[in-house]
Amino acid sequence: MASGKGHEAPTVPEHVLEMFENETMVDNETNDTLVLILTPQEEPVNVYTFAPTTLSPTFAPTEEGETSAPTTLAPTPAPAPKASVTVEMALESAADFNLNAFMGEMAMGGANITDDVEFKVKYTVSMEMKITGDVAEEDLKATFGDLLGVDASIIDIEMSRRLKGRRLTEKSVKATAESEDADAIDAAKAKGESVDSSAIIAGLQKLDATKYASVSVADVTPPKVAAKVEITQTTTEEAGADLANTLANSVSSINPASVGSTGFNTQPVAAFTVMTAEPTSAPTSVPTEAPPTPAPPTPAPPTPAPPPPPTTEAPTTEAPTTEAPTAEPEEESGASFDRAGLLTVAMVALTTFVSTQ
Repeated sequence: MASGKGHEAPTVPEHVLEMFENETMVDNETNDTLVLILTPQEEPVNVYTFAPTTLSPTFAPTEEGETSAPTTLAPTPAPAPKASVTVEMALESAADFNLNAFMGEMAMGGANITDDVEFKVKYTVSMEMKITGDVAEEDLKATFGDLLGVDASIIDIEMSRRLKGRRLTEKSVKATAESEDADAIDAAKAKGESVDSSAIIAGLQKLDATKYASVSVADVTPPKVAAKVEITQTTTEEAGADLANTLANSVSSINPASVGSTGFNTQPVAAFTVMTAEPTSAPTSVPTEAPPTPAPPTPAPPTPAPPPPPTTEAPTTEAPTTEAPTAEPEEESGASFDRAGLLTVAMVALTTFVSTQ
């Protein structure tokens, strides 16, 4: 049965089907003829499936002759035993402190000042007072930063409370500014000379007039300057403790006046710890040349999968109700043109009708 693309399948009239069915049943009772009713196959629709899209990163080309080395990670320093000593020395002025004289005094006291000995000096200016009322540390930092002319971030506040009866009323407060810049500390000390109770209260009320309306400040001390010195030396675990004690003894033997100090604020404190030689930072890449800037990823074009093979429906076989059909050829079934009779004429007419469509 011919069927062009886009044409609908022909429809067999109902009376022809009935006649065809009746004649078939009569003929089958005597001749066991197997009749196949074929329906026209619909044209398959091409169905495409797409493979997953893979993003392939592309890199901008480098200049001619330029190559980038493979990325390597900076090694983490191995732990190194350190002996350390800290001491705080009082000063009239931060500029008076003489670090070279300090090192010389230590050598005279028995310390072996070699290249692996490190000295770190920080200068401080501090003021003490008594405050009654609830005061926030951050507000005190901001107030003293403004009064001393330094950034509030370098201000440290120490606060302790005293019991008066059953109530906590008076607080002992120490405000300290710390910096490696001796000139900045001396400038802060000069400003601190004029700071009194009223100036501190005014600074707090400038931040919050309502909160600090009833606060009181008393016993404000003049600003004091000091040098905080930290000495560290690389050693071994076996010799660490002895080396720390040797460093502490040599610091104790220093003549304060010879290094620009008015005396020791604290006695030398010795310590032995195992620490890394340098602070450990996150690994970073160390290329020999600047690597090329990667371009945005370019998506790969989708690849259509091949269409599936057309699906062919198997013909429907109606078996006789009495017995199963045999697989012998049609010539041996006993059917003939004379016996088919009206059924054969109907089939010829139906074939002619379909062919003309």
